[in-house]
Amino acid sequence: MSGIDVSSLGIIALVPDKWGEMWQARHHLLSRVAQQCQVAWMNPAHHWRSILHRRSVAARDTPTPEGAQLRVCDAPLWLPRFYGQPRLDDMTLALRLRHARESLIRAGAKYIVLYVWRPEFAPALRLVRHHLSCYHIDDEYSFATSSTPTSATELRLLNQVGQVFIHSDTMLRAKGGINPHTSHIPNGVDYARYSVMVPEPDDLRAIPRPLIGYSGWLKPQMDWPLLQTLAERHADWSFVFVGDQQRQPEVAENVARLRRLRNVHLLGGRPTAALHGYVQHFDVSLMPYEINQYTHFIYPVKVHEYLAAGSPVVSSPLPNLREFENVLTFAGSVEEWSGAIANALTTRDNQHARQARQVVASRHDWSALAGRVLSILQTRLQLGVAQ
Repeated sequence: MSGIDVSSLGIIALVPDKWGEMWQARHHLLSRVAQQCQVAWMNPAHHWRSILHRRSVAARDTPTPEGAQLRVCDAPLWLPRFYGQPRLDDMTLALRLRHARESLIRAGAKYIVLYVWRPEFAPALRLVRHHLSCYHIDDEYSFATSSTPTSATELRLLNQVGQVFIHSDTMLRAKGGINPHTSHIPNGVDYARYSVMVPEPDDLRAIPRPLIGYSGWLKPQMDWPLLQTLAERHADWSFVFVGDQQRQPEVAENVARLRRLRNVHLLGGRPTAALHGYVQHFDVSLMPYEINQYTHFIYPVKVHEYLAAGSPVVSSPLPNLREFENVLTFAGSVEEWSGAIANALTTRDNQHARQARQVVASRHDWSALAGRVLSILQTRLQLGVAQ
């Protein structure tokens, strides 16, 4: 198998979330991959109990404006998930996979790549014919805050696939030695979007400066006591949060406490296509995470978005961000955070520092990362891997 053209690839992407306005790393990466080959994004199916009173509908493939070669495959109601009933679950998944495969072949794909984003999709490897399988790790899927061994399901998947992609250095050290065909693909940024200034959004313009900003999901891993204390100590700073909150009770409780402070502004979620307009106008951008076993492995997508926007960045000392310590500031205690933000406010107009941040971000453009992924897949296929 030699001389494989990238355009002849057809990728079946098994993902944990639907295609929509709020993008994760997989949306960014696969939308760029789809500029060069066919991609079928498989929206998760409904659980059978949730559709008992709905009318059955046929599956549909919806092209997306981000890439004419990316189609979103919605699960028809008559092919739901059957948790706890593996035979039925495999049957419905196999039918959906067959539909996706056939649609890719009709569109001109000659080589099918099964691209798995979570261990829960491991059964797909035996349910559909494909030329290569890969597993992309962009999180610690146990979500445990203390040390937890890799699950048996994930270990089997790591051993079975033809290629593994891992997003962070710490995860690479933990799981990169299991499959000999493992590559490091870090998170990236739409550099052109974030680096070219746009007008300040109206709702942001109405907030008194300086703007100390956070963009992204409001989630349990954030250091909520730190944020509460900082906002209380610095009433003359406006703390701005742009992002939806996850539904855990502890998140709701912490958000409610912050909401009581006059200098805290919770703007809610914004479509991915609009986020850069907010980040670009922060005076200082924050990555305030707790330090635990879970955050030991994270590599936030927002780091390169912040850097591309150019403003100063203050972060918890996450291990995977150590290589960027020349363009961001780490802080631990409340005093360190206060001092780091205050210092960033005095230097935010330093053009040399701004350019240095943007140079780092430019090296992590999603399009370049997608090109690396495709090159690796092409090489694996040319070596005759059949998983």
